[in-house]
Amino acid sequence: MEYGARMVSATPQRATERPCRTWRLDSDKLAWREIKGGVVALDIDAASYIQVTGSGVVLWTRLLDGAAADELADLLQVKYGIDRNVALRDVGVFIEELAGRGLLLGS
Repeated sequence: MEYGARMVSATPQRATERPCRTWRLDSDKLAWREIKGGVVALDIDAASYIQVTGSGVVLWTRLLDGAAADELADLLQVKYGIDRNVALRDVGVFIEELAGRGLLLGS
């Protein structure tokens, strides 16, 4: 599944290696807006922009309040009618990208 996220990450740490159950976007490191159905965000620390489109917007919006990978996969399954394993894999990729940039808080 393509998220349209334009993120460049140098060897992101695998999110699955982090012992947490819930992920939340770190609002102290981000300034963002929803524009024309997508998200444009500024990674403040890196001074770089991130663009998220399509199903990535669904995940991004849910990560504002915090969510577990299972919850995010449920959202993708319901909205796009995809297989559970595909949804979990796609959520993992999205979380790894954001976590690798230091933009997620885990608990």
